[in-house]
Amino acid sequence: MNALTSSAYTMYPFSTRNEKDFFNLLEVYLDATFFPKIAQDAYKQEAWRFEFADGADANSPLEYKGVVFNEMKGAMANAGSKMGRTIGKGVFPDITYGNNSGGEPRAIPSLSWQQIRDFHATHYHPSNAYFYTYGSFDLSRTLDQIQSHVLRRFQKLNHDWSVPDQPRFDAPRRLESVYAIAPTDPSEKKAQVAVSWLTTNITDSFEMLSLRVLERVLLANAASPLRKALIESNIGSALADGTGLNDDPREAVFTAGLKDVNPEDAAAIEDLILETFRALVRDGVDAEMVNGAIHRFEIENREVSNAGFPFAFKPAFTMLGAYLYGGDPYSALQFDEDIARLEVERASGRFLNHSLNAISSRTSIASRRS
Repeated sequence: MNALTSSAYTMYPFSTRNEKDFFNLLEVYLDATFFPKIAQDAYKQEAWRFEFADGADANSPLEYKGVVFNEMKGAMANAGSKMGRTIGKGVFPDITYGNNSGGEPRAIPSLSWQQIRDFHATHYHPSNAYFYTYGSFDLSRTLDQIQSHVLRRFQKLNHDWSVPDQPRFDAPRRLESVYAIAPTDPSEKKAQVAVSWLTTNITDSFEMLSLRVLERVLLANAASPLRKALIESNIGSALADGTGLNDDPREAVFTAGLKDVNPEDAAAIEDLILETFRALVRDGVDAEMVNGAIHRFEIENREVSNAGFPFAFKPAFTMLGAYLYGGDPYSALQFDEDIARLEVERASGRFLNHSLNAISSRTSIASRRS
């Protein structure tokens, strides 16, 4: 069974061109999603449990074990994951996106089996579910199966699952975090520094298109102005983890930075990024770069391909943000209208200035020996 997990949702996608398989899979997915056993033994295996350090010695120390516990412990020892979590905490300090959706390893052992069951009963409820289907199979039959297998067995929950907007900062904020390195690793140039902007609500398809074009212009290749300025500064070796546009939260985040730097380089990196933006606002963006970015988006939007994943998922991923956060899901498919409006914005000279009108927050992580 496939599952995709983000900071805001869990998706259970499946695809087949065989009609019999489709309805069989639909039954399996509905059952597993809405009626899992969540047995206590499975919880101990998957979440956390105590084990003796030496399984043959009952006097050996107890250790935390568990599939999820071990996965998150490993993930949070990784500099890239740590950077992503730190950016989330820095940009969203007051709402759910600032939390570690996979679970902080230190907090996982405080989670009880009953809490898992209660969370599932509240959040994995049909009242909080969104269904998407694509293709030529009988839609009435699909809806009837959802109704008979799931919806008729539940009562509507009057629960507020909405995520509020993050209150804007009065001034830029700075956040530092640390991650472990091996005792034998050199400690020089092991930090990452990034600047993050909280931008627009992802239900606004035009604003999101503008930001995606801007991201591609700024970062897509070696000639892109922001990438070029950062790499040619020789302060770090590569772009920081998390660099680019993150459209997973309700409000998209744009991040830029460098990895393999010294912590004391943070101010220089921030100044370099902001000065690059000021120069682009003052002097303008290369028209050919913008044309190339828009042209690439037009090709991708019209391309019918199963590369990477079945094409049927492409409209789902395109509409998902608007669908989940109360916008018009079909607005995300109005690509031609948004492109036409973008050309008007470009002609008026507002494209770059408008897209960079955001609040900044510098984020950095440094290494320490483990």
